[in-house]
Amino acid sequence: EIYDFTEVNKPVVSEKYKVKGKIDAFKDGYVYEIKTLDEDKFLGTYSIEHYYQGLLYAYILNTEYNYNVNSVVIIYVFRDNLKRDPVAFDLDLDTNLAKSLLERSLLLLTSIQRKEVIDPIGSNKDQCHYCEFKSFCEKDSSGVQKPYKTKEQKQEKKQKEKKPDTKKKETAFLLG
Repeated sequence: EIYDFTEVNKPVVSEKYKVKGKIDAFKDGYVYEIKTLDEDKFLGTYSIEHYYQGLLYAYILNTEYNYNVNSVVIIYVFRDNLKRDPVAFDLDLDTNLAKSLLERSLLLLTSIQRKEVIDPIGSNKDQCHYCEFKSFCEKDSSGVQKPYKTKEQKQEKKQKEKKPDTKKKETAFLLG
């Protein structure tokens, strides 16, 4: 009500790139991504993943829905301090980046269909935490480097930490 959005929770589906999502809001050429977080987690800037999300929606809306999106606005609302004003970032569109990310989604889809694990370029442990395909990656034995430690790697580390060093240590003195 505060922003008087034209559309809210609008589904966005791209048959071309085989992706779907839902924008939080749209108004006057702006795609709005509204994120809630705890105040102490806010680092003073926007998350690049949040920008990518809005950017992809904007690109799909412009190229497949005949919208005229000019900008992505990320709004952070602090769930643990509702008295603090939300923080907004008005960001320009990068159509080349959006197209590149969407083309990568097609590679991901192909890998999933072939039951192969794609190289997780730029991924990190936090992103993998929420991925619905993480269990598939954990079972993968292809040797693709994963941005997280597998259960086996964690167990190996624990075993190494538990084993006492049984090698004899010798001390050498040099007299001169």
